[in-house]
Amino acid sequence: MIVKYPNKCLVTPCEPVKPEEFAPIGSAPNDLLFLISRMKTVCDLEKGVGLAANQIGVNKQVFVMNRGNPQTEFLIDQFINPEIIEYGDKLVVDNEACLSLPGLKIGKERDTYVVLKWQDTEGLWHEEGFKDLQAICIQHEVDHLNGKTIICDFGPLKRKMIVEKLKKVAKKNERVGKKRYRLEMNMDAMEEALAEAEAELNEETLSALNKEK
Repeated sequence: MIVKYPNKCLVTPCEPVKPEEFAPIGSAPNDLLFLISRMKTVCDLEKGVGLAANQIGVNKQVFVMNRGNPQTEFLIDQFINPEIIEYGDKLVVDNEACLSLPGLKIGKERDTYVVLKWQDTEGLWHEEGFKDLQAICIQHEVDHLNGKTIICDFGPLKRKMIVEKLKKVAKKNERVGKKRYRLEMNMDAMEEALAEAEAELNEETLSALNKEK
């Protein structure tokens, strides 16, 4: 299950994976491997581009990311104790979504290129450059691991307002789920109802934010 904002897990920096927690080749499956397996399953089921460990309630410096075409394939890889060690010289602003803030999209400024340093499940270090969607995803997930979300730059009033709107969408989603269970609502009708709730959330949120400027 995805942890939703404002759960404390999402605003608490994650702890590094310790040397004794890695899984050398030939060792028995351990907590780290089980965590990564679970994260990959959740990311796949949710059709997410990436997922941080604290989004499923685990306070560890681990995230997974789909390195395939997000529209056609899932090639999910894991990144342990990640650190962005270099940024490019080009920025882009795009609407960014988050599984922990369902139905919300916020314009975020991100670098279009980053160099990431991370460890694999054996504890070996790797370093690689990523661009475009993968670079943005990495910055998003590293923010999560540092206890930050896409609304962390907002003031308390704006964050409180967003939480109220998220609760509203959650209630609508729950009603949609109950209707589907009782009436066997078809997928098109359910998606239309969810899209309507999400559109309302974004419209009301952006309107309120503009008024506060």
